[in-house]
Amino acid sequence: MTKFVSISTKNLLLLGSLILVLVLGSGTVLYAEFHRIFHEQVTNDFEQIMHQNTSNLNQIIDSINQATLLLYADKTIVDVLAGAETDFIQNYNDKELVLGQLAKYIYIPLHNKLTSYQLTFFVSGKLPFSKTLPASDTHFNGLFSDAMVQAEPWFRQTLERDGVLCWYRDPVSRDHFFVSRLVKYPIQTLAGKLQHDRLGVILIKFDMNQLIQKIESSKMPKSPEFVVLDESGNVMYGKDPDVGETVSRHFKVRDRVTDSIVSESFMVGKRSYTLSAHRLANGWSLIAAIPNSEISARMAVVKTTIVNAALAALAIGIAMSLAISSKISRPIKRLAHIMRSVHNQEAVAQVSLPRAGNDEVGILYNSFSLMMSRMNRLLQDVYEMGVKEKEAELKALQAQINPHFLYNTLDSVNWMAMRGGARPIADVISSLSSLLRYSIKDADRLVLVAEEIEQVKQYICIQSICYEHVFDVIYELDPDVLACRMPRLILQPLVENAIQHGIEKLEGKGEIRITGFMRGETVQLAVSNSGAGADPEELNDYLKGRNLFQGKPEGNGIRNVDQRLRLVFGDRYGLRYEPNGDGGIRAVLAIPLNVPAASTDIPAKKYKA
Repeated sequence: MTKFVSISTKNLLLLGSLILVLVLGSGTVLYAEFHRIFHEQVTNDFEQIMHQNTSNLNQIIDSINQATLLLYADKTIVDVLAGAETDFIQNYNDKELVLGQLAKYIYIPLHNKLTSYQLTFFVSGKLPFSKTLPASDTHFNGLFSDAMVQAEPWFRQTLERDGVLCWYRDPVSRDHFFVSRLVKYPIQTLAGKLQHDRLGVILIKFDMNQLIQKIESSKMPKSPEFVVLDESGNVMYGKDPDVGETVSRHFKVRDRVTDSIVSESFMVGKRSYTLSAHRLANGWSLIAAIPNSEISARMAVVKTTIVNAALAALAIGIAMSLAISSKISRPIKRLAHIMRSVHNQEAVAQVSLPRAGNDEVGILYNSFSLMMSRMNRLLQDVYEMGVKEKEAELKALQAQINPHFLYNTLDSVNWMAMRGGARPIADVISSLSSLLRYSIKDADRLVLVAEEIEQVKQYICIQSICYEHVFDVIYELDPDVLACRMPRLILQPLVENAIQHGIEKLEGKGEIRITGFMRGETVQLAVSNSGAGADPEELNDYLKGRNLFQGKPEGNGIRNVDQRLRLVFGDRYGLRYEPNGDGGIRAVLAIPLNVPAASTDIPAKKYKA
């Protein structure tokens, strides 16, 4: 048996499910949209800061480039370094003079850019001034001879670049960088042509962390990873080796870094990063990688807000669902309770319905109220019919006393007529007694045609004596017709009309013919008489309800016969009149051929076509 689930529970589950789906769906979409907008905002802000930082670094690089280029045009430095040998005191003064010029061109422009750096000038060994300088392969502030650094790779590359600013990473201290440039001075050859000869190499060493700290002190996120790549994609700077190598491989696959790359994502182990890459003025690339976990952490507040709002909306939705479900289901549950009370109590009239609304539930209430009113009327009708039926049964039982008394009286008169030799009177009394028994015995059951014919013969016997045998009766009946069934006392009114309205009007002897034959699935029984008769068309109109015999009871008999047949067998069957060809008329009955023997009770239109 299916478990009972109330309509309020169903409504609550339905509305709750819809609200849950809407809240989860809208919350998910809202969170995804906020995450996208927030991510775009963070990356845009990040990109703007990176643009600014890149611009600042390029200014530092450009300052270094401009500062070292100024050495080309300084006549004091050229005259001192390319001049002839001097005494010790003059040599000391020359050194101080060169160092002062270097401070003028290098220190002053860079002191706002770099807080700490080393400035070294390696004077060419071809110049006499270099012989007064110490030789060193270690980078200190001051002037040195290039005798011990000529074999260094960075020195040779600086010479090969021929005046172009060169950048190197310190192989010993990975966070330190060198910037070197070949400085030349113009000389005139014997042929009178102007050429440039090597004056020396300027070298600036600084800690890259100074530049990165300036970036980190800006409005950057708290935990970015900075990577510097050279023109070939090699890592020149990076605190996290894994991030640096991953970024290097990434851009080596891309072949090079364009002016700027924003919002590219990559994985380092299990961590996801969003990077921003920018080209620097020296051809290197500055790359910042922000962990996506940091962006997600910033979204935690938004996520918490959305979750709280979704929970609040869900709670409000459930409360509204309860209220709506209760409002919808309350009248239906009340109606169901009333229906149960109707089912459990006998008196439907005791049920009272509350006032209904103007919606579908109101229609149910009104329909149920109408049904209850009709049931009350039907119950009242059934009760009254039961009372009347009992009264009819009582009257029938009382009425049975009179026929028995009448039968006994007729039997006594019959014996007295037979003893007195009055045979005709005895026959009349015997036939009358048989007719009485036939008319009141099981009046609601069908009889055989043979039984109906036998009672017609009893009636004709009485009428023959009354009319002194002024007519003859001819029976033409198919034997199979006699086994058919029909209501009782159908033929007798027709024979009575044939005698009263046909035979009585004849001066001589008349004839009544009773026939019975089958036509398809129909049995036709006919009673015809000779002599004058009524108009068949007038009689048929009367049977159809037209031209009724107003105030004349003579026509009630044939109309009763037609209506009884139609009520029992349907409108396909009944009575009709037609002329018989001898000046008289013929009454024709139509009844069904096959009526089951077990169905002897008179049916209600069982045989309707």
